[in-house]
Amino acid sequence: MTGNASADRAIFTICSWNYIPYAATLMESLRRHHPDLPLFVFVADRPQPILDALDDARIIVIDDEIVPDYERMAACYSIMEFNTAVKPHCFDYLFDRLGVERACYLDPDILVLEPLDEIFGFLAGGDDCVLTPHITQPLSDGLVPGDLEIARAGIYNLGFAAFRNSPSARAFLSWWRGWLETDCLVDLQRGIFVDQSFCDFAPAFIERTRILHDPGYNLAYWNLVHRPVESRDGRLFAAGSPVRFVHFSGVDKDKPQEFSKHQNRFTRATIGALQPVFDGYVASLRAKDQYGEQLFSKTPYGFGQLNSGVPILPAMRACFRRYDWDIPAGQSPFDIDRGFFLKPTDRFTCAGVQVNRLVAELFYAHPHLQEQFSLRTSEDRRIVNDCARSNLPGLKLSEAWAHCETPEAALELGPLLSRISRARAPNRADLSRVGKLLLFHVRSRLESLFPARDKIDELAWTLAYAFELLPPRLRSSLVTDLGIEANPKRLELFQHWLGERGFAIEPRPRGAAAPGLSAASNAMTAGPLEDAGLAIYGFLHAETGLGQAGRALAGAFETTGLPMSCHSAPAPGFENNVPFAASPSMRNAVRTALLAINADNVLNLQSHIDPAVLSRNRRIGLFFWELPVFPGVWSGACDALDEIWVSTQYVFNSLQSATSRPVRVLPLPVPLNHLDPDEARKALALPSDRLLYLTTFDFNSFPERKNPLGAVRAFTDAFPDETDSSPLLLVKCHGARNRAAYEAELQDMVSRNPNVRLIDGVMTSSDMLRLQAATDICVSLHRAEGFGLNLAESMAAGKLAIATNFSGNVDFMNEDNSILVDYDMRPVGDGEYVAWQGQWWAAPRHDDAVSALRLAESSAGLRARLGDAARKHVAAELSRERVGERMAALIRARA
Repeated sequence: MTGNASADRAIFTICSWNYIPYAATLMESLRRHHPDLPLFVFVADRPQPILDALDDARIIVIDDEIVPDYERMAACYSIMEFNTAVKPHCFDYLFDRLGVERACYLDPDILVLEPLDEIFGFLAGGDDCVLTPHITQPLSDGLVPGDLEIARAGIYNLGFAAFRNSPSARAFLSWWRGWLETDCLVDLQRGIFVDQSFCDFAPAFIERTRILHDPGYNLAYWNLVHRPVESRDGRLFAAGSPVRFVHFSGVDKDKPQEFSKHQNRFTRATIGALQPVFDGYVASLRAKDQYGEQLFSKTPYGFGQLNSGVPILPAMRACFRRYDWDIPAGQSPFDIDRGFFLKPTDRFTCAGVQVNRLVAELFYAHPHLQEQFSLRTSEDRRIVNDCARSNLPGLKLSEAWAHCETPEAALELGPLLSRISRARAPNRADLSRVGKLLLFHVRSRLESLFPARDKIDELAWTLAYAFELLPPRLRSSLVTDLGIEANPKRLELFQHWLGERGFAIEPRPRGAAAPGLSAASNAMTAGPLEDAGLAIYGFLHAETGLGQAGRALAGAFETTGLPMSCHSAPAPGFENNVPFAASPSMRNAVRTALLAINADNVLNLQSHIDPAVLSRNRRIGLFFWELPVFPGVWSGACDALDEIWVSTQYVFNSLQSATSRPVRVLPLPVPLNHLDPDEARKALALPSDRLLYLTTFDFNSFPERKNPLGAVRAFTDAFPDETDSSPLLLVKCHGARNRAAYEAELQDMVSRNPNVRLIDGVMTSSDMLRLQAATDICVSLHRAEGFGLNLAESMAAGKLAIATNFSGNVDFMNEDNSILVDYDMRPVGDGEYVAWQGQWWAAPRHDDAVSALRLAESSAGLRARLGDAARKHVAAELSRERVGERMAALIRARA
């Protein structure tokens, strides 16, 4: 490294080894403008024998000298959180150990284009802190990020910060450091985004704070819309000011067409005069990635696994944070064994089924799970444990990680009834509760009163919240009157309510005798089967159409009130993380079993479901198929069943000629979507003033069947004007397979039209419903559909649907409730679908599709009329109640 290491000025960055190409590019750009300035790269990672990797800066690996007990911090934080958490420590190190008086931090993904002497001049002139705000004007165009996203992330972008070694700045750094040692998290619900959120206080805590409004500083995707860029005489200017540095946050060298993965406002093609700089930056990242035979970008994060080799999940880092006190002094958290995570969680005290620390943190990290389950009952905890066992192998952990080292326990109320004393004076609410309980107690004695279940639960809650105000004998009587100990679920709820108030019920080992509470048994009886009930088997946790169909039919049958059980098997090749309340056992007690796993999986049934559990059942298969002829190789699946259910007449026609087994048409249930479109747009950060078209597909299926490219082409030709008021097309996709052959062309088409936006990733069911509510028109230029669930769901939201007039969707789409696109038939191409040989499907006519899209745009009245008709049709024919009635009728007909 050139330069004087004892100079009073310095610039530094922080990264892990995989980000060295970014740091090297930054340091090279700095050295070009500051040949003698000390430059440092602090590496937040384990040491590697590559300390000479940079020619332009000195590498310093974070250790105990810089960050005391740094391994504990590294264990608690993700790679990004750890890299940002050590920032104030690095300032302190430069000030205290190296004698620096003015220090400037730059993120590694920054490119410096002009000297930064002005920054050091501000500090020399008496400023103690220099910051740049993310934005200096509102971002109200409905794109991402917007004002709310910026507010959540922090007012100031901490990719740049400069401090002077002054008492005021050092006091702030000390306060900041203290917070970052424990709370440098991406936790937007708590209003925290790593180190940035805390620096919102800097102007209040440091009187001499300079806020740079100069558009030439920290040019990035979040402010580029307000800072038009131009090139003059080889220099770059933003809003007329020389660009000092560009912050290429979210740039991926392997996706050069994507300006930043954190936004949807710009692509490479739309950044104007910044494009040559961007291209040069990406080229530099690629060139500097090579180190001998290695690639820096492929270097594993040193703190990404335990010393035993077990990968560290985010939930394990949450355990390190929550249970830091349980790590022995002097022991590295990376030497902790599995037993640390298998101890019972302290988030609640419970009897019955236990949940370990790891599973509890996994649960609390997923809001959609919390919407489904409360963990207040053994049944909820059993379901969550079972879900963890199914998913942990996909996270490279064995099922044993879902085990809890403490056995199941039962509650014993007896000692508690007399132990809690009347320790406080009652208030008005207490008197009301006691009065309600006394009235119930007296009436139950005089009138043999037995309220409804919800009333009993309400009284049990009232008892828990007035417990210590009552004498022990009355407590005991009320517990008996309300049947609390006789009902395990109510007992657990009662214990939870008492726990909310700080009263703990001590569990005892399950199996010990207790008055009014017997041990649970897991034994399965071989009693008579219920004729009218239904057991549903399928990939009920899978993020697939088949999984969604199984869940939907379970919801429909539940409306009948008939006996039902649901049993889930993991779908190979999928994440299987969709919340659903399936039984932990695969056994059932009803006569009829519905196998929602499709024909190819029925042929390989033993790989998914033990056939023994179905030995006494009448088996019904739920089959989906998208081509006119059912494959002969799957005919054996029909022979293994007693009956087959299909969702549309189109699939019925395909199956009927392939089997002698009865085939019945049962449409999928589609509940109405009552979400407010304006609120849905706000929640998804979609523009409020644009007409939104939506098309969806899954890469894991066969994209050619859904034909999203056809939809993009039709949209582009229908609306060639790329104005701020033009309609937008949202292309929603997810899945990992089949991308290589399809994604590049799709990305290219999307990048060339700013009014087409890609939404890539699995959405929760609630977010998908929001997306359908937020958009105005659903488009499906499919070649074939077994049913067309996305179309039906959009119609259930009262949206206009435009689709090919072919295959399963025509069962519920017609000229009175939608716009249908004409088509020609063409052969299915090689590999475009399963069993494609000799098959035909639709080729929607491009001109007809363009006309349909324009017609929909031209008339709000037409959209409203057809959307209302669509919603009414779905409500009448596809409601859960209607489909549930059909299911019950089909089962009774065969009973």
